[in-house]
Amino acid sequence: MWQIELMQTFGVPLMIFLDEPGLAGFGSSAFISVSAELVLRMLAEVVDAVHTAGGLAGVHVCANTDWLLLFQSNFDIINFDSYGYFDKFALYRKQCLQFMAQGGNIAWGIVPTSDLDAIQTETPEGLARRWTGQIRELAAGEMEIDEVIAHSLFTPSCGCGSLPEDHAARVFDLLNRLCGIMRQGQ
Repeated sequence: MWQIELMQTFGVPLMIFLDEPGLAGFGSSAFISVSAELVLRMLAEVVDAVHTAGGLAGVHVCANTDWLLLFQSNFDIINFDSYGYFDKFALYRKQCLQFMAQGGNIAWGIVPTSDLDAIQTETPEGLARRWTGQIRELAAGEMEIDEVIAHSLFTPSCGCGSLPEDHAARVFDLLNRLCGIMRQGQ
């Protein structure tokens, strides 16, 4: 937790994310002997340490998972690939809305990172339309759109480390321009 202590000197909220690609396999035959209780207990140990050090705890899963497991956890932020997996995530919409109503935040991985063609052809305006449709579907009359927005942040859908440099730069340009559009309220 030394990172939290070091970064707190800047006086801004600090988020520590667990990148958990292994959770995509939870519930499959490869992990049949791993219980939800064990996973929650192990995650809670890390989250509690982040909280004790004064940070916010987030988790990123770049594929599909048992989202209920994460909504039952004590993470402050759940980050998912909304570009590629929103349909699966939306199956847990009631739990997601409850998570947000209790103060949790969703980090929407709306900017594609796994499809080089999509990185080149997507536009900030198209991503804004896509996300607006997603939050409308998620809220569906059960939560005000403004409340969903208040508990949302944008990220790339997954890491950019394996992308060619020009594609990684494009991902962050799209993300920056998308944020600009959303700040303007369009």
